[in-house]
Amino acid sequence: MMINVTLLVSVMLGYMGVLFLIARWGEGHSPTANKFAKHPMTYGLSLAIYCTSWTFYGLVGMATQSGYLYMAIFLGPCLIMIFSWSILRRLIKIKNQFRITSMADFLAARYNKSNTLGTLAAMLAMVGSIPYISIQLKAIIVSFNELVAFSDPSSNEQVLINYFDWIIIVIMIFFTIIFGVRRLDPTERHQGMMLSLATESIVKLAALLSIGVFVCYSLFDGVEELFETAQIHQQTHPVIARMASALPSELWITLLMLGAANFFFLPRQFHVAVIENHDPNHIKTAQWMLPLYLLAITLFVVPIALVSLMSGLPSSDADIFVLLLPLWSDALPLAFFVFIGGFSAAMGMIMVSSMTLSTMITNNLILPIIERYKVCLFIRRNLLACRWVVVAAIILSSYFFYLAVGGSYMLARTGLISFAATLQFAPAILGGIYWKKGNHYGAISAILAGFSVWFYTMVLPALIQSGWFPVALMQTGVDAITFLNPQALFGTGGVNALTHTVFWSLLVNITTYIVVSLITKTSREELMNANLFTGILDQEDFHHLKQDQKVDINDKIDIIQAVYSDYFTHNIAQQKLKQTLKRESLNPDEKISILQLSQLVNAAESTLAGSIGAASAHIAIKRSGLLNRDEYKELSATYADLLAELNISPHALKEKVDYYQEREDLYIENAKDLKNQVEKQTTELKATNDHLLKTLVELSETQQSLAEADKMAALGGLVAGVAHEINTPLGISITAVSHLNDSTHQFKSKFESGQLTKPDFLKFIETSDESIRILLNNTGKAAELIKSFKQVAVDQSSEGKRSFNLKTYIDEILLSLKPKLKHSACTISVNCNEHIEINSYPGALSQIITNLITNSLMHAFEETEKGQISIDASTEGDNVIIIYKDNGKGMSSEVLEHLFEPFFTTRRGSGGSGLGAHIMYNIVVQKLQGTIQCNSSPNEGVEYTVRFPRVAQ
Repeated sequence: MMINVTLLVSVMLGYMGVLFLIARWGEGHSPTANKFAKHPMTYGLSLAIYCTSWTFYGLVGMATQSGYLYMAIFLGPCLIMIFSWSILRRLIKIKNQFRITSMADFLAARYNKSNTLGTLAAMLAMVGSIPYISIQLKAIIVSFNELVAFSDPSSNEQVLINYFDWIIIVIMIFFTIIFGVRRLDPTERHQGMMLSLATESIVKLAALLSIGVFVCYSLFDGVEELFETAQIHQQTHPVIARMASALPSELWITLLMLGAANFFFLPRQFHVAVIENHDPNHIKTAQWMLPLYLLAITLFVVPIALVSLMSGLPSSDADIFVLLLPLWSDALPLAFFVFIGGFSAAMGMIMVSSMTLSTMITNNLILPIIERYKVCLFIRRNLLACRWVVVAAIILSSYFFYLAVGGSYMLARTGLISFAATLQFAPAILGGIYWKKGNHYGAISAILAGFSVWFYTMVLPALIQSGWFPVALMQTGVDAITFLNPQALFGTGGVNALTHTVFWSLLVNITTYIVVSLITKTSREELMNANLFTGILDQEDFHHLKQDQKVDINDKIDIIQAVYSDYFTHNIAQQKLKQTLKRESLNPDEKISILQLSQLVNAAESTLAGSIGAASAHIAIKRSGLLNRDEYKELSATYADLLAELNISPHALKEKVDYYQEREDLYIENAKDLKNQVEKQTTELKATNDHLLKTLVELSETQQSLAEADKMAALGGLVAGVAHEINTPLGISITAVSHLNDSTHQFKSKFESGQLTKPDFLKFIETSDESIRILLNNTGKAAELIKSFKQVAVDQSSEGKRSFNLKTYIDEILLSLKPKLKHSACTISVNCNEHIEINSYPGALSQIITNLITNSLMHAFEETEKGQISIDASTEGDNVIIIYKDNGKGMSSEVLEHLFEPFFTTRRGSGGSGLGAHIMYNIVVQKLQGTIQCNSSPNEGVEYTVRFPRVAQ
């Protein structure tokens, strides 16, 4: 069944058309549309933009490389949602009060209206995001090409295929502009975009769940059968075996941290979670809704990976297993749906990231350049068109980045590289809302330092492994300084590269932020601003404060109108002015107090900041002279009058400030004491941990010694049995030889004396014949016993692998156990095909069967006169299955639960070490590369099932 390319493209365009209609409907004034657009579930689903094509396609690829490690990236956001009420509520209130437009604008607004910081944040966010956007473009293009590979295109369709890349680029630019950059003020909610994002989240989740259900219940008869089959393949498939292996705990912690931080501070996440938030109470819905969504979208990742590998798909294509599986299974409608789901995951990320980056770059990078060079001032009224151009440039840059690096090592790691980059914004943002002493010097220095370490320890090695720089840099570091090795900075090698980068970049970032903020001087204006941000939840409105009316508002309106006209058309400037006056409940042709003037200045700056950013708005308002020098002095005097009305002298105010400062110092001192106590307890815990580790090593060595002793004891028992068993035929042989010797002496004496008679001669012949027959019979028995004992003993004492007949070898093992069995009333039956040849470790098999029989004799039949043991051996595919049963007293469920644990025994007082079953388990799993299971119940005997490959690896 072939794929129709025209139908495929039509489905994709039709889907985008549906999204466009949903967005247009959401932007309308319909009460139903407003209800859906402002519904808390729409907000919760929109946050799922966190799940990009890297999630949709890449998680299956990640699962094939590192098993369940991918879950850490999603557990992080789930855990951080517990604290989201405090963090998001602060950020949203700050956004509303200061008209924040982006993450870069937040940093600039918090830290002294610093345009330098805003520019730096915008540039670094672009550096971290463009490679990530390129992954989304790659996912769309690669998935389309995979579908096209199952088609027989016509000449017209071939043209469509050849230009598909550019079709996607144009579509992405067009829809990003239509959905997110239609208006200049990005603080206005994009209700239509939020509805389309929520729709995309539903579609990509439904697509992944559909392929998961298809895998588990169409290709298999359920999850249980799927995992049982995978367990069998685990013995022969190295990738499946690797998926089950454990990974370092520090890598789990690193990914948890990255997932949590990036859920808030990726530019697209910050925009959807903060800028587009309609009601802070929606956070409560997202707190339970998002974890459920992330759980659902990752539910079938491992089953899809396992089935793809078991189906023979190459592990090199793991990133597109989600699409290849339905294609190879001839489920083309499902393949179409999966393509649309992956397209949704990529499209949402590209749109929101491009829109957010265009806002940051325009406000924080391009606008300051325009303000500096008068020849460019005309662009101020064309900022919206400028943002369109920036959107196009970002998407085109991402596409060219994809073409440049292709399928290199760097692009494969781009997701985690971008996550580690975004982490560098976290200290400055969190410090900005919780620590008032943080200043713009500390923020700028911290971000620069963190990004520098990130680039040196993560991006540079990726570029080196992509062949762009010499390998020697990664081996010895810059100027051959070993301590500067980018993957073992300051000698900290031996850890995962991602953990290494996150640790050092975050340590340098936080340390720089704290130290620089403390040693540099913070201006009074910045300190006041810091108090506003850190105390945002405690602030109250002061519109009720009315002073003597002194200022003519019309003069100020003209100035505000002139400032707005620099950036907006006349009609939009008038509209913005009305919004500003309405916000402060002011009317033209009236006089206002100096405090009201201060609030009007802040409102004008906040309104302008919604379009051009906080830093640029602050510069524009300050340059306009809206608050002149005399009015600034009068404002200071007014605040002094307020203090007087409160009957607080400057000295008293200083005392109160000193009191709170002393209280804060006391808190800091107590914190230091607490820190010292924690460090002391940490040292003690470390010493205890070292002692426990040493004890664990000793226990491991003891276990190994006891295991070796158990093995030698078995050999000793074998030797004793050999000596005892061979003693009987040898004793009979010696008796026969002695008797023959006596008869020979008598015969010789009679012959020499001439007394030999015919009866004497016949008797001698008869005696000789009988003695020789006894000798031949018993020496043959001894030789047979020695041969079997020798083979079993050699196998048990060596670790060698060889080919042998299973039935013959089991018989030899039972023969070697004859000394133990002869004193027991137990009977053993063996049911095994005589033609089963295997290539494995006979010594391991001998030790297993010996232990099983010994355990039955010791435990199962201690109160039973007669016992029956059966050994059934057969083959199933490439595996050997041995089922061992006895009809003894069996085991309780409590004993069975701990059977294979080391040092567990029910005969501790009788000399049992508790290692027999544990050693047997290790031999089966590690030596024979198989599995062992035990079923039993009281008085029902015991049944062991041992399964291992016919040919050991």
